[in-house]
Amino acid sequence: MTTRFQRGFTLVELVVAIVITGIVAGMVAVFIKLPVQEYVDAARRAELTDIADTAVRRMTRDLRLAVPNSVRVRQVGAVFYLEFLETKTGGYYRAQCSTDPCPATDDILDFTMLDNGFDVLGGFPAAPAPQPLVGDMIVVSNQGGSLADAYAGNNTAFISGISGTAALPHVALNPAVRFPFESSSQNFQVIDTPVTYVCDPGGAGLDGTGTLTRIWGYTITAGQATPPVAGSPKTALLATRVSDCLVKQPENLPLPGYALVSIKLKLKASNEEVSFYQEAHVNNVP
Repeated sequence: MTTRFQRGFTLVELVVAIVITGIVAGMVAVFIKLPVQEYVDAARRAELTDIADTAVRRMTRDLRLAVPNSVRVRQVGAVFYLEFLETKTGGYYRAQCSTDPCPATDDILDFTMLDNGFDVLGGFPAAPAPQPLVGDMIVVSNQGGSLADAYAGNNTAFISGISGTAALPHVALNPAVRFPFESSSQNFQVIDTPVTYVCDPGGAGLDGTGTLTRIWGYTITAGQATPPVAGSPKTALLATRVSDCLVKQPENLPLPGYALVSIKLKLKASNEEVSFYQEAHVNNVP
């Protein structure tokens, strides 16, 4: 009989194989390190861009619903506070009688005396648009001055009842009020809530430590609170890793009645920054 011997790897061969494998793995790592790092950097930049884009788009969408001349900006240190009154809905008040003499069924909004109600021509925007409710606040011709400032409450009133038809609702006011100025387009707005955006850049570092926060549902105050604390404010965190921000006061445009709010937001992660700039047009026609 022939005897066969089975032979495995020697220790020297095993060591040589490990060394060769390590050299090959090192060479492969050198070649794939740069593409992997570029992918990680691109993913991080995309994430930062998406966060900034979503945040400023939300701010822009809210600003387009602002009551005319209600946008105000205050800077405290490096922190910016952008506040405005958000519109829930609105309509056109009856400014003149339908015939002469004036029918008893026509209720115009009288600017010469205290008035406790008026007709809404054309009705309110239909559902799913938000509908006015008893207790909501309306504002007429908000010019932002000392005589017509919704924050001060000298051109606002509270809805105490809504009657009539969908095409011609009647809004009752309690207490009765005399609005100081007529609207150039005979319209009014129903205020939903004051809104404040707080942009806090935080401190310096490898990553941005600041935040962008939305606050709403608090009590309207004549002076701009920074931050608002009256009532029961609600908060939502819109962005983190904020390293810098800039919000400019509304600038009047050549087109009368319109203004521009500029917003700059910068986010930082792993010592890499992404800047985002947005301009929001606001309608200031009272």
